[in-house]
Amino acid sequence: MSGKLHVDVTILGGGPGGYMAANRASQLGAKVALVEKGELGGTCINRGCIPTKALLHVCGGILRARLLEDYGVHVDSTGLDFSGFIRHADSVAQAARAQVEAMMEERDVAVLKGTGSIVDEGTVAVSGGENVRVESRSIIVATGSSPSIPPIPGVHSEGVITSDDAFRHRERPERALIVGAGALGLEWGTIYRSVGSEVIIIEMMPEVLPQEDEEVAMYLRGFMEEGGIRIITDARVNRIKRQGGELALEIERGEEIRGDLVLLATGRVPNSQGIGLEGLVEMRGGFVVVDDHMRTGTGDIYAVGDVVGKGMLAHVAIHEGLVAGENAAAGNAAMRREAVPRCVYTSPEVACVGLSEDEAREKRGAGVKVVRCPLRMNGRAMTMGSGRGFIKIVYEEEKGRILGAQMLAPHASEIVNELCLGISAGATIEDIALTMHAHPTLSEVIWDAACRGRR
Repeated sequence: MSGKLHVDVTILGGGPGGYMAANRASQLGAKVALVEKGELGGTCINRGCIPTKALLHVCGGILRARLLEDYGVHVDSTGLDFSGFIRHADSVAQAARAQVEAMMEERDVAVLKGTGSIVDEGTVAVSGGENVRVESRSIIVATGSSPSIPPIPGVHSEGVITSDDAFRHRERPERALIVGAGALGLEWGTIYRSVGSEVIIIEMMPEVLPQEDEEVAMYLRGFMEEGGIRIITDARVNRIKRQGGELALEIERGEEIRGDLVLLATGRVPNSQGIGLEGLVEMRGGFVVVDDHMRTGTGDIYAVGDVVGKGMLAHVAIHEGLVAGENAAAGNAAMRREAVPRCVYTSPEVACVGLSEDEAREKRGAGVKVVRCPLRMNGRAMTMGSGRGFIKIVYEEEKGRILGAQMLAPHASEIVNELCLGISAGATIEDIALTMHAHPTLSEVIWDAACRGRR
């Protein structure tokens, strides 16, 4: 395609925020064009959430197979084809991408291959693929993010990769060195350890998951170390050197750690440069500034997802995309952020939503209560041999309204959704305690905790 195209809404980026914005705007009758230079689905489907969870599902099967001996079941090991392991993740990503492509086709969204750049408040120039100028009344920026590369000497040495590169690495590392103990670093550490690699994780902060509840982080660290992962905290990497066939990390306290692969899990930066945003919209630290309606304040230009930075998670981008898509089609939707779940797919999983205990006490003072319930009390966990973990619910003392929850449990990412709904709906501890839960289920741990906390 070349020349000019006239639509109602132009979207830059085909990740979760972009394709959901396209879906919603089209659903409301708008004519939509979506510009994407790579594959539809963005980081989440192609290099992030979906393929890593496919690998972690297999890793869970490996762990269960190892435990079968304790249950009287003897399984002969046939080894691991690491390349096939990665190909499985690729095939899952391909299937998920096909679903997005089908959605765009069903909604009659014009998908343009190339790089989009904003010329003015109503025009986007597409180049590097389909050379076309798209004119529209609304523009939605959903360009996502890229791995942050820390300024460490030697960071570009051969064998130093990011999570975006990991699926191109087809050989199992003997020893994987992971820089960063956030969700990404811990999940890749879980993957590599499950397939037999030696794993060392280095984190500059005092504890893993530095943005999450300290108690959850401490227990998770203990479980991961029990599983054979070495975790070094309060340590900065000063230099990366390639020596022969190995990589050596020098950390500031004088230790040198060697491995054959270094994975950088040091955060992400917004893709906001070079697309015409400079001088057009307000930006802070590279992130586009928006209001609750995802408007930038410039014309009818919106921004969603990682480029905004208000929780760099796929489900946040999805909901921001729905809001922006509706508003670009003449709606007046607004984001709600009181119940954003944050999950880490380790073994066991971590899930948090709402306020932590410390945050609640800082904001609410003395009128906050916390109830805890260990997972070992849960009947379904007993049947699974997975009693490690706990839940804690943070709530108002006076009215019992739920403010937040943190949990460490198998399938915590599934269990937490009940509490997301509870917080959004203003539910109380009493409401949960009076709600019948199926038995035996892992989600009963929420009910058990609520029963402990009710008056």
